[in-house]
Amino acid sequence: MNNPLVLTEYLQLGFNQGSQECQDHALESLVILIGKYGLEYVDYYKHLYDMIKERSSFSLKILKIVEISLKNSKLTPTTILPFMKLLLRKSILGDPLEICWFLSIVLNLSKLNVSLRTFYIQDGPFRDGFDLGMSFDDVKELGLEKLKAVEVLTLRK
Repeated sequence: MNNPLVLTEYLQLGFNQGSQECQDHALESLVILIGKYGLEYVDYYKHLYDMIKERSSFSLKILKIVEISLKNSKLTPTTILPFMKLLLRKSILGDPLEICWFLSIVLNLSKLNVSLRTFYIQDGPFRDGFDLGMSFDDVKELGLEKLKAVEVLTLRK
């Protein structure tokens, strides 16, 4: 095909509104168009997040595509952290294969992204006041939101 970007609108429609099987095929093609042909899909990560959130099970192919999509070096921590949080939540209810993939994606993301690495791996006490031995009472004394504190402490452990 001379210009594969002609399929963009059709694939985006399938990814955004199609059935699960249609989303899978559209996602696979969109990743190729984004990677090889420079397609700029503004809401790609929003739709990917929604797709992951709505699904109860994942094929190995989709898990690989999610991992490839999130390894983009241009992604900011504000984009990556919600995915990490969602994948950790999904790992609680997933089957053993999904659990391994979700956890490996989260660990690899935290290793690859420099700003996330400094968030997790620091010498001495954490600069933002969080400590792994911190109790919920300590969190309350610092005036931190409990839910945020639990998520940060869990991710760091």
